[in-house]
Amino acid sequence: MTGVIMNKFFRQIITVLVVIINLPTTTQASFHLWDISEIYSNADGTVQYIELETTFANQGLLSGHSISANSDGNIVTYNITTDVSSDTADKKLLLATAALSAQPGGVTPDYVLPDQFFNPNATSINIDFAGVDTVTFTAGNLPTEPFLAIDHNLNAVLNSPTNFAGDVGALSDLIYLGDFEQCELAYPDLDGDQYGDMNDFGTAMCTLQVDYVYNNLDCNDFDLNINPNASDDPDDNRVDSNCDGIDGDIDKAIFASTTGSSQGLGTMTDPIDTLNNAITLAILNNKPHVYAATGIFNEMVVLADGISLYGGYEQSNAWYRNMTLTGILSNGVIADQRVGVNGENITSATTIDFFEILTTNASIPGASNYGLRCINCDGLTISNNTITSGDASNGATGQPGQTGSNGINGNTGTNGCQGTNCGFGGAERSSPIGEFGGRGGDGGYDSGSGQNGSFGSGGATVGFGASGSSCFGGGNNGSPGGAGASGSDGSAGDDATGFTIINDFWVGNTGDTGTNGTNGKGGSGGGGGGGGDNAGGVCNSDKGGGGGSGGSGGGGGTGGLGGQAGGSTFSIFLVNSINAILQNNQLAVGLAGIGGNGGLGGNGGSGSSGGPGGAGNDDAGAGGAGGTGGEGGVGGDGGKGADGIALTIFIW
Repeated sequence: MTGVIMNKFFRQIITVLVVIINLPTTTQASFHLWDISEIYSNADGTVQYIELETTFANQGLLSGHSISANSDGNIVTYNITTDVSSDTADKKLLLATAALSAQPGGVTPDYVLPDQFFNPNATSINIDFAGVDTVTFTAGNLPTEPFLAIDHNLNAVLNSPTNFAGDVGALSDLIYLGDFEQCELAYPDLDGDQYGDMNDFGTAMCTLQVDYVYNNLDCNDFDLNINPNASDDPDDNRVDSNCDGIDGDIDKAIFASTTGSSQGLGTMTDPIDTLNNAITLAILNNKPHVYAATGIFNEMVVLADGISLYGGYEQSNAWYRNMTLTGILSNGVIADQRVGVNGENITSATTIDFFEILTTNASIPGASNYGLRCINCDGLTISNNTITSGDASNGATGQPGQTGSNGINGNTGTNGCQGTNCGFGGAERSSPIGEFGGRGGDGGYDSGSGQNGSFGSGGATVGFGASGSSCFGGGNNGSPGGAGASGSDGSAGDDATGFTIINDFWVGNTGDTGTNGTNGKGGSGGGGGGGGDNAGGVCNSDKGGGGGSGGSGGGGGTGGLGGQAGGSTFSIFLVNSINAILQNNQLAVGLAGIGGNGGLGGNGGSGSSGGPGGAGNDDAGAGGAGGTGGEGGVGGDGGKGADGIALTIFIW
């Protein structure tokens, strides 16, 4: 090292008289409202700048004016030959030596000053801009640290040379000392992680000392685990472990906000509008995280394997992660069931953290309500959430049973007559349900007896045929057939309890169906009337009337169907996910659904009348009437559906 001396000067701050020229404000174009805001010089005066600033517009007429430096009587003047735009409000001007723009952290000046415009070692230095603003200082006022300058009031400030275009520099990376030996700013590395303290101003070192490094990227130099190379998944303590400014890793995340755009890029400055869109972007961009701003996302969220969701970010505060949960409000439906967050086949590490999940009440009869539902989700971690499932729906009432078919009236027996072509019994009454009425008996001829009626389906007593009568003896009538028995009522179905898992949803058991009522039986046929004797020719030979057939039986009513189960409500519902991790969640559920009542049993069909017997003729008797068909039995009522359940956690 040749001739390099680190002089420890520029340390005393002395009070000097600062002359401030106050001129009246004008709306006309002018130049006189610029103030000197920052002055900088390195040790040999090769890198110098003077920064001006104004809050006023129309101050761009600079040509023809000058800035001068008086260093212990040695005056150097720079004449300004060009103007700037009239749009000068809140602008800065930069006048600097040519070497400034070549420095690390340098910017292009608006006007180039000659080297050593002022002598940084002079005992009295006065900078005068156009006679409207001056600053007087000494060599001792200039800081020796290369990253510092002085302001108008001679306070040491971090240098920030800013030109009219708004480009801002920061001379801090490389320092030129003495005979142009290059040194760098070094920063303490107290935790030994090879990253220096970003809150330290740095110390110029040509040879690096122990426990110093040439960077200032460490946001916590007291913790070895916090540095730009650290892994930083969002954590419960909201620590920015990788020093990128947020809890989490900006490079690994898609950002979502309720105020975002559906066409957003998913960045901090251009977030996407929904969590589902954010998940899609994360998959497309191979990013494992979604960071959600506070607010309420109105959607049913569908998880994706390996894409973690973290809520609680404050978009308006540089995505600081605060204590406010991000909301998810869902009225989404899967297979008629209300679901807030749904996932399937989550086998890689996937987290949902710091959300308030709420589902609206189920609306479809018998529907269940799931705050968070996940199937085959051994890789899922559910942490720091508030999950509330809404009410489930009551089950629907079972369908009523059907009314049995009515019986059909029996057929009429034909009337008797003088001769044989008459007095026939009514034909058997057929039945679509097999409960037929028995045939009526034929009437007797001459002195013969009438036939007995036939049995109906129920086997009731048949009508008996009457015996023949003598001439002038009056006819004998057949007896009526017996009535068919009524059917028995069905039994009520059992009320249901319990549930099954069908297609990975909770399904309560339906009430049992009531049994059917039995059919009424068909009546038996009436007996035929007795014949009339001719008594050797004294009287005519007469035939008795035929018996009527029995009426058919009424059908039994069918049983009522069982009621539908009421829906259930679950904060967290997991199937085949025994390795899922649940941590620090606040869980609540709504009301479980009540099982629906069973349907009423169907009424039995009406029984039918037996057919009338045929009339007798002269001395022959009338046929007996057929027996009535029995009424069908009433079907049993259906059983009540199972009531739903309300559980915060269900694992199957």
